[in-house]
Amino acid sequence: DNKLKNILARGGIEFLAVLFGITGSLFIEDKNNARELNAQLNSSLHALKSELLTNAEQLENLKQVIPKRLPELDFVIKADSLKFLSVDKLDKYYQTSSTNWARKINNRVFNSMEASGLIYKIKNDSLRNSILNLYQAIYGQYHYLHDYDLTHIQKFDDIILSSDFLLRDDSNVDSWQWVVDWSKGENIKQFKENRSFRNFLIANRGNKRLMMRVIPRYIDETDKTIELISYYLND
Repeated sequence: DNKLKNILARGGIEFLAVLFGITGSLFIEDKNNARELNAQLNSSLHALKSELLTNAEQLENLKQVIPKRLPELDFVIKADSLKFLSVDKLDKYYQTSSTNWARKINNRVFNSMEASGLIYKIKNDSLRNSILNLYQAIYGQYHYLHDYDLTHIQKFDDIILSSDFLLRDDSNVDSWQWVVDWSKGENIKQFKENRSFRNFLIANRGNKRLMMRVIPRYIDETDKTIELISYYLND
């Protein structure tokens, strides 16, 4: 009986040793995985912060550009004094009036974090929700305005090509812009009398004014998220 008890005791000890060994290994593995995940998160958040700093700078530049260019668009819509401008000035004002002024927000880092599911591994609810709201809601609004503006510009191209506008045949191989032949008086007349053209200019100005109104909020939301990331990384 004692011999059997000893065998059972040894077996029990060996079992416990194996059990503790497995438990310890799993604990170490979990700890290593958690450490690796944390390192990935920190690395990705550093990259995301750099992306957001670039976005903030881009938005700030747009905030400065719009009020500077809007008077040119106002001048073109009024059209009364166009005939007094030089060809270079007319080209500049026409280009301002017929192009989009913004470009898309950078989102490669966020897209990568979302696709991998890494963004949802952030345990800090405030930080995670701020990032998701910024890219999905705030930047989503921005891209809607940007895409609408760009689509509007493309429709404007159709107006130019299908109306009585005469484009300048520029023999310079380095010239790629569509420029109006200002030597033709009927082109200036189009600015005053072409209803579709004028409607486009007025709608274009309205869209630019809307962007000017909302850009400061987009900058503020970007700055808030940058601050949250900085606080998280320095904690």
